[in-house]
Amino acid sequence: WTLTQTALAYLESLKTARKSESTINAYAADLDLATEVLGGETPIAAITPADVERFNASQQVTTTKSGRTKAQPTIDRSRRVLRLALVFAESQGAIET
Repeated sequence: WTLTQTALAYLESLKTARKSESTINAYAADLDLATEVLGGETPIAAITPADVERFNASQQVTTTKSGRTKAQPTIDRSRRVLRLALVFAESQGAIET
């Protein structure tokens, strides 16, 4: 799976779990940040802890488009959503850990 394929599959699982539209949209935006920073065509199995740290510290995660620091809950959600998508990929057998 690529990161984009993982994101799409994870979002579909949220729809199946009947999560709210606003939750799905927010998670989709966070996963768009992940594909922007890490590359949508990156194989999910090739993402390393260093890549996750790079994402966590990236300007896309921590700063608004106008250059202001994002609110901590927003930063935390972006980081959490990538982690949840990776855990989902693991549960689907796409990655080992």
